[in-house]
Amino acid sequence: MKKIPFALLALALLAVSACGASRQSTPMIEVSDLLHHRFIIESVNGVPFTSEFRTPAIEFNEGMLLTGQICNNFRGKGVLKDGVLTMDQAAATMMLCPDPALNDLERSLFKMLHEGVNIQREGEKLTLQRDDKTLVFTLRDYVS
Repeated sequence: MKKIPFALLALALLAVSACGASRQSTPMIEVSDLLHHRFIIESVNGVPFTSEFRTPAIEFNEGMLLTGQICNNFRGKGVLKDGVLTMDQAAATMMLCPDPALNDLERSLFKMLHEGVNIQREGEKLTLQRDDKTLVFTLRDYVS
């Protein structure tokens, strides 16, 4: 009779350890993971993004000032809280792009930042995700 409870205990411990091993928790992103870095777009919803007109980029400057360019140049004060990035009071030039994909990307990014976007950084990859839109950027600092 003692073998059955021990076997059940061993099985339960094995199940618990297997569940723990399958979960990989990504550490919460901090402002220091972003500051003084520039990232260029790599993909939108898993599809590589390219444009002959311009390479979209986002930069994180002192005081969490976000700057960058998609079609237009933009800037705004970023706030990072609990893995969510928001940008209020953004200013941007108002040029219409010759590339419709850039216009769509710009509208999507500004909406995501205004509403709050989940942000993660793993190595050189920066991921912004909200609802059904996932933007992946690659680190591309001016100076390495």
